[in-house]
Amino acid sequence: MELIIVFIVVVVIINALTNSGSAKSNSTHSKNSGSAQKKPIACMNCAGTGKVWKTYTEPENNLSGARMVQKRREEACMVCFGKGYH
Repeated sequence: MELIIVFIVVVVIINALTNSGSAKSNSTHSKNSGSAQKKPIACMNCAGTGKVWKTYTEPENNLSGARMVQKRREEACMVCFGKGYH
């Protein structure tokens, strides 16, 4: 008889401990979900514009022996995929 009472008490204590542990994890989860709504981080590669300048060379004209000229074009940033933030 005493063994059954001890068993019931142990089960109740274990149940209470597991419930208090899950309540703590839920409270920390709610704190983290509020902090997840931070402002986006600006991209350091394009300074938040979403565009970067790429430099390339191409011949000045279609004739053979033409000198190569450096040109620039604006492209979407490959770090933030043109969004300007992470």
